[in-house]
Amino acid sequence: GGPMVYLNMVPGGSFLPYVYCVFLYLYGLTSGNAMQANSIGLGLHRATSGAIEPWMVAIGLVLFTVYVLTGGAQRILKISDKLVPIKVGIFLISSVIVLIYHATAIPAALGLIWKGAFCPASLGGAALGITVQQAIRSGVTRSLNAHEAGLGVAGVFFGASGSKHPVNDSVMAMLGAFISSYFVCFMVALCIIVSGVWDNGLSSAALTISAFNTVFGSFGGWVVTFCAASFGLGVLVSFAFVTHECWNFLTGDRWGKLSYLIYIIVVGLGTLAKVDLIWNMNDIVNGLMLLINLYGIVWLLPVIRRAIVNYSANN
Repeated sequence: GGPMVYLNMVPGGSFLPYVYCVFLYLYGLTSGNAMQANSIGLGLHRATSGAIEPWMVAIGLVLFTVYVLTGGAQRILKISDKLVPIKVGIFLISSVIVLIYHATAIPAALGLIWKGAFCPASLGGAALGITVQQAIRSGVTRSLNAHEAGLGVAGVFFGASGSKHPVNDSVMAMLGAFISSYFVCFMVALCIIVSGVWDNGLSSAALTISAFNTVFGSFGGWVVTFCAASFGLGVLVSFAFVTHECWNFLTGDRWGKLSYLIYIIVVGLGTLAKVDLIWNMNDIVNGLMLLINLYGIVWLLPVIRRAIVNYSANN
């Protein structure tokens, strides 16, 4: 399912599905795999004050991934279903507690967000232009990675579900993007700002941990680590399916075990890699996927419009 199917319907359909599939496969290895493993390793290392080394986490994640992949698609779905309600519940409760604890700082935090967006520091000349350019670039790439809107990833999942209602699926996918961007990411950002740690020089899970530590003390690291680990494991498990689908499309369902072996190796390496390296690789892949997928969407707008009109007429 997904872009590998509908890109066949546009000019360049003889090769674009394969080009896109290569980038989606790389996206699965960077964003869906290495980035999640890295966040889990960093979170556990910081939460335990260095007692748990990244290489220990790498071994644990590799063993977990082996267990998941040897169970096939059914085990992947089963584990994903169990992780979702737990991770969402813990995240919501802990984030709300942080915001309530720092409630008096919320107005100032919202003001800081507004000022930072529309009134950047007066650096003057080219420096100001570079600052705004970097801010836009970081905002676009990070939000795109969070909600995946326009990348076509959701189409692969919905295509595998056997659903016969594409407009319903599209609405669900857009709702997911809305929740990721305007709810989850906003809550995390607000927690970081109201706690006053937003400019402490940290990044990734370490920055969020420092925010939660202002409320929960050293236990805050474990709260964030659990959230990061559960969210990360959920994504890690899901993209094991996506990358395997890509592999089968590109190879004609051959050498499936090699696909799993590569995925397992990336889990270990991703845990130990530098987070900046992973982000840079992911940004490049994201951009190429987005360009190809949006080209297909624009070309197919008449088809999309007819589907929406028919859906509206029958509902």
